[in-house]
Amino acid sequence: MIKLIHTSDWHLGLRFCGYDPNQEYELFFTQLTKAVAREKPDALLIVGDVFDIPIPANDLLERFEHCLTQLHEACKTMQIIITSGNHDDCQWLEKQAKRWSEWNVSIIGQPHKRDSSYDIGRHIIPIQDGKGNIKGYVIGMPYMTTTTCPVLSEQIPIERRLPAFMTALANRVEMINMTNVPVVMMAHCFVLRERLPGIERQKATMVLEDLPLDSIDYLALGHAHSSKNIGSTKVRNCGSPWPITPKDFQRRSFSVVTIAGRKEEAKVSERWVKSQCPLVLLPKRPAKIDTVLKQLTAFPEDELAFINLHVRAESGIKEKEFVQRCKEINTGKKARLCSVVWAQGDSMRFSNIADTSYLSYGQSLSSKKETELPELVASLQKSLNAQLTQLDKAINDLHRKEDAFIESVNSLRTQLRNLAERKEIRRKYLKIKDEANYLQVLMEEPQYVWEENFLEHYKALKQANNALDSNRSDIKALNERKKILFERAKVLRRGLQYIDFDLNKHIMKIENLMKQKPSKEKVESEDNKSSNSINSILAEHQRKASELRQIHQTAQSRMQSIESLLGTSVPSTKGIGNKMDNLVEQLDQLRQELIEVSSAIEQMKKAVSNKEQSIDDLVQKANFHPGLWSTDIWKEQQFIETLIREHRLYKDKKIMYDRILDNLQKQINALQVDPKLEESGIDAQLLMEFLGPWMADQTDRFKDQHSELERQQTQMRHRVNDINLIQSKLSESLEIEEETE
Repeated sequence: MIKLIHTSDWHLGLRFCGYDPNQEYELFFTQLTKAVAREKPDALLIVGDVFDIPIPANDLLERFEHCLTQLHEACKTMQIIITSGNHDDCQWLEKQAKRWSEWNVSIIGQPHKRDSSYDIGRHIIPIQDGKGNIKGYVIGMPYMTTTTCPVLSEQIPIERRLPAFMTALANRVEMINMTNVPVVMMAHCFVLRERLPGIERQKATMVLEDLPLDSIDYLALGHAHSSKNIGSTKVRNCGSPWPITPKDFQRRSFSVVTIAGRKEEAKVSERWVKSQCPLVLLPKRPAKIDTVLKQLTAFPEDELAFINLHVRAESGIKEKEFVQRCKEINTGKKARLCSVVWAQGDSMRFSNIADTSYLSYGQSLSSKKETELPELVASLQKSLNAQLTQLDKAINDLHRKEDAFIESVNSLRTQLRNLAERKEIRRKYLKIKDEANYLQVLMEEPQYVWEENFLEHYKALKQANNALDSNRSDIKALNERKKILFERAKVLRRGLQYIDFDLNKHIMKIENLMKQKPSKEKVESEDNKSSNSINSILAEHQRKASELRQIHQTAQSRMQSIESLLGTSVPSTKGIGNKMDNLVEQLDQLRQELIEVSSAIEQMKKAVSNKEQSIDDLVQKANFHPGLWSTDIWKEQQFIETLIREHRLYKDKKIMYDRILDNLQKQINALQVDPKLEESGIDAQLLMEFLGPWMADQTDRFKDQHSELERQQTQMRHRVNDINLIQSKLSESLEIEEETE
């Protein structure tokens, strides 16, 4: 059984209608942590759109990491699995995997290629218990479109790539799922019950019939912000924990999912998320403007809520005046105005009325607009632009450092590679140089000396070889004789079985006669002739049984001795042999033959071993003479005679050695190496093996620094945009006031 908590679309950093829902975040994190502590799930699935912006600000990132800490403390065995959504920066998210690993976090941000194929295994995460046993598998599928989905085969149409990739992931798990544990898939996409026209061209949208539902037990969906089952509890959207747009009136929740086993129905329990500032439609049905204004006036001042006004659209309505009136009524209330829902027949139209000024905080700015605020905004703009310039400079400096680092490492790698090659070529050079020197010594030796010595050793070696071949032939013949004796032993084994049969037959008769034998009292009281007859027959059978036992024991002992000589056990042979009265005699004869054959084989082996040793000695001695440079030279008489006759061959070989040495020297000179590096005596190969992981580690550090600087740069640009927006709003406000005056 496996238990999961399914949630998605947190959109951390979202400014809902211009408001920052910090309190909503904290309330949701608290509820989720309590649910984890109570349910003790095996895994928490966060299905995409963790953040609302690609790279979150530092304070938001710290808040999220604090949430991960609390969740891990609530259940330390729980695995947290996160997939990227369309709002997430998949590369940045994956880079946090090491940073968040202490909280058992696994991140699947994007497909990865290994060589020329996709690494499907990265998308499959086993869910384990505290002892390391696998309780289930989770397949993570990040946000992908038909154009960004991996192309597993060029024959697959573009509109079928998403289902094909899903099916490939499910099939891989089916291959490795040897214990039939539950299988869960995470996917940040839309799923529809039935196919609609043009559905194949929509981004990240599929229909039920395209999903590999037979291969999975639960499909945890993200991307849609409302909670609902699609077809059954097997396919489910859990929805976002708070409203993302003013249209999200549905209650917010996350799901607790329990699956008993493979192909078992998933049991889903919905956990409602409490909201400190709920989304309210006022009134619930569209009403006239007067009614809406009365209900807004009557709304409690101390009650927190995001209010959407539900107005029946009629001709002649002055929307700006209505919105201004609503803001005046709501002044001093804790409730926040979001939008107006204009209802006309069956259609609806939303218009935003939220105050999006980032400096409001309930304070009046009118007294500071003309003097302090413009100067403050300009000063802030100047400061942010200066920081942005410094960040750009830091990024450029980091690029230069990285280029210099890569250049120096590549230069060192080249030097080490050249050093290793020079070492290998020099070793080969010295070896050939030794051979050339030895050849020079031979060429200076008087010809008749090495010719006579060589011929003498050659003749002795030839004679020894012939004797060795004869001995090997004799050993082969003896081994064939041993196989024939083994077949005879199998026949004699059958004789042992017949003795067993006779012995058992006599034992059974003895047992039957013992049962028929009358008691001692009956024999004394009557003159029982049958009793005497039974005793006579019983004695005969006992005598025969005793003889058979003795014969069987002797024969069994001989057979064990034969098996020891053969070096293997002798099996019984069906359908061969008759009852043998002289079995022991035949076994003795077979044993004696085996002793003789085994002794002859051992003697032959010793003789062969001694001759092989003598031949090795001859070869060692003959190696001092050029006639035996080739290992098989003594088998080619014509070549030997030619070699002895033509002393010129040695001179040709000397020329060849000189040419090879000259070529090797040129190769050594062509490999440029710093003399100090070569004189240091370092092991170039060992240093190259160390350099690879170190280079990768340094590269990762540079990438992390890049990511951090780019994140700060993005955050700074957001702040610059915010200040520019404030300046624009402030300028508009000042212009309106000037026109009014």
